[in-house]
Amino acid sequence: MKFTLCGQLYVLFALFWIVKANFKRRSPCFANYHNGTFGSQTNGTVSVSKEDIYNFHYIDHLRNDTAVIVQVNSNASHNFPLLVVIQQQKGVLSWTIPFSGQEKSTYETTSHVLCPDNQFIKTNMTNPFFWVSLSSSSPSVVAYSLYPKLLDNFMLNLDHSQTVYASPSEPMINAFEFSKDVDTVLVKAESRMSACSILSVQGTKCPIFDLERNVEFTGNFQTMRYKSGIVVKKDDFPSYKFYIVTVVLVDNERCKSGKNNKNPFRNDDIFRGSSSVDHGLKKNNVKNDRKKSVTLKIVKIPSENEYTKAIVIPILVFSFGFYVPSALYILYQYKNGARKLSVPSQDILEDEDEGIMPEGGGTISNYGTTERGNVTTTSAQSQTSELNDMQTIQQSIDDGSQVDGEFDFLHDIEEDKEIYRLKKDLCLSDLSKKKRKRLQKKYSLYCWNLIIIAVFYALPVVQLVFTYQRVLNASGDQDICYYNFYCSRPLGPVSSFNNVYSNIGYVMLGILFFLLVWRRDLQHQRESVNDEHLGIPQHYGIFYALALSLIMEGILSACYHVCPSYTNFQFDTSFMYIIACLIIVQLYSTRHPDLAAKPHIVFGTFAAIILVAVSGVVFTSFAFWTIFCFVLITFSVYSTTQMYYMGRIRLSFSEIKRSFIFLKHDIFSCPVYKDRMVLLLLANLVNWGLAINGMATEPKDFASYLLAILIVNGLIYLLFYVVMKIRNGEKIFLISILCSLLTLICWTGSLVFFLQGLTSWQKSPAYSRENNRDCILFNFYDDHDVWHFLSAISLFLSFMILLTLNDDLTRTPRNQIRVF
Repeated sequence: MKFTLCGQLYVLFALFWIVKANFKRRSPCFANYHNGTFGSQTNGTVSVSKEDIYNFHYIDHLRNDTAVIVQVNSNASHNFPLLVVIQQQKGVLSWTIPFSGQEKSTYETTSHVLCPDNQFIKTNMTNPFFWVSLSSSSPSVVAYSLYPKLLDNFMLNLDHSQTVYASPSEPMINAFEFSKDVDTVLVKAESRMSACSILSVQGTKCPIFDLERNVEFTGNFQTMRYKSGIVVKKDDFPSYKFYIVTVVLVDNERCKSGKNNKNPFRNDDIFRGSSSVDHGLKKNNVKNDRKKSVTLKIVKIPSENEYTKAIVIPILVFSFGFYVPSALYILYQYKNGARKLSVPSQDILEDEDEGIMPEGGGTISNYGTTERGNVTTTSAQSQTSELNDMQTIQQSIDDGSQVDGEFDFLHDIEEDKEIYRLKKDLCLSDLSKKKRKRLQKKYSLYCWNLIIIAVFYALPVVQLVFTYQRVLNASGDQDICYYNFYCSRPLGPVSSFNNVYSNIGYVMLGILFFLLVWRRDLQHQRESVNDEHLGIPQHYGIFYALALSLIMEGILSACYHVCPSYTNFQFDTSFMYIIACLIIVQLYSTRHPDLAAKPHIVFGTFAAIILVAVSGVVFTSFAFWTIFCFVLITFSVYSTTQMYYMGRIRLSFSEIKRSFIFLKHDIFSCPVYKDRMVLLLLANLVNWGLAINGMATEPKDFASYLLAILIVNGLIYLLFYVVMKIRNGEKIFLISILCSLLTLICWTGSLVFFLQGLTSWQKSPAYSRENNRDCILFNFYDDHDVWHFLSAISLFLSFMILLTLNDDLTRTPRNQIRVF
């Protein structure tokens, strides 16, 4: 097909205009080359058709302890920003002006420290230089000012503080080089300004970073408000040199929320920390309102081969402070022929001469009550008359429901229980009717069940925490774990070995207590062949469980401190709940051996307590606290009723009328069991108060609050037990008094160190580090480590109180030991 002449002319005309338009669009951009000067400010303008390039030679200026910082200011707009490109020997660095942050915040002044790579000196380069190119696509003129200068305080010295200034658009870099006698250092950063920033320790590979976007992808880094600290080992840097990068973020949200630790199940932010005034970002700021001054200091800390002294001393203290005295005391007893733990009193000898025999025969009242003190046949008969109504209600007994010792499969077992359990003056002989072998089997299950639970609980814990540790080491994100970074002593892959190792006291003292219980158990088996009706029935299953719990508390606390965080807090407290509950069970079973709860019920309660503790942290809210308050009060009332009536109250519908017959004697008259009533009223008042206070204040550390409830209940019961022993004329041996005084001192001291609060997983990592402090012991252990040592001693001494508290009753007939 042929074009006409007119068509050909039209095509040529169209091509001419296309070429002309394209020529106009591609008008040349003229580059102006300049020789730059250090330490002087250069002003200029650029546009779409003009570019300025500066060449800087710095062979006469650069030293090993200096670096070059390039500062650029411009009035460019967001649509046509100023592009800054710096070309060095081994890399290119670029950025735009204005620097834009969130909430429309802009910064017209930016600066960067150039990578201080001295490779050109090694290659004998005679004319080292770098280029600075300034350009813009703006059709109008864009003004700028260029100010390159030497950073004289670039290299940091050991034990010398230096203040640096940084902002979102002007990060700061410093360097440190290890000397021959320094293997491990701590980089400490402190500031009085709360603007959220990131402190990073990186290798000397260039380029170092691209503002805040790439600072998190190399080296180790932390978010920071007022404090930050990073431990650096020489072996991690082949060149024995590293850079410290300080970057201020455009807002404070990262420090408030905790990027890796925020609870996804709660709307409220538990990491907001204190309500301190923020001197950070304000909306629509366009100046350097977030310029932050940070004081850097590098201090030498012990290296791994210098830990020997700090590791050995606790072992020696626990060995010579507890193992050796225990061995000497046992040796003293052996040499002095101390076969019995106590000597029979003169009163008991006189009673035996008069023919009053325990349990097997003698002068026993109609319903199994010994005629001593105010316990008379008359009181037993009056008590029997009060129970006539209850006996008529009992129609049938389930043979498998409750079987007690000699009463297996007897239809009158329930009536018999009410006669000897609900007397006004109750003796131990009334509550120790079950055979010893049967009780021994029951109590031994406490230890065996705990061993199984400990194994299945500890294995996933170890796997999880060491996985966290590997993630921290691989990513360099030190916000994952909550350490006291000012006293963090690494060993191998473990970042804070001192916090892990300080739990050795729990393990060593737990083993010692196990050995002491084992010795007592063997001694009791030899000596109690002909004394089955004397003293407190000795069943050591709960004591073995307490020893194992102390060991497991040390192991799991050590696991928790491998990487302490919000997600694994329960590892540190689970066995503390178990210890607190076992102490209460042991105290109760001492005077109520036939009534102690079955092991599977006790451990089911432990599981429920731990479940509540985890739920309280993860799902805490006003609704949760309301439910918890109701459950705690209900459980307190129910357990109070069971303890007051010795387990004779039933929850079944068929037993409701029968239960009301029990209650009418105390509701409409003076309480029959006044001592028990005092204890249970006090316990209820405390529990109700703690429940209501929790609902009103909603404490954020629910786990510690629940543990405090258990500990307070245990203390109330222990104090009541001691008071009742003294009131009933029982003795307390010197060893128990000594252990009590030492326990009081150690618990007071340990709580002082615990309340220092060096870290807190309820807050964000940046807020948590504000309470970091230096080591206080051997330049290795901090306040929390001292808490570990003292609390281990306190728990051991508390167990010794339980073990020795009733030594005065070893030769006392059980029908003369009061139940309270």
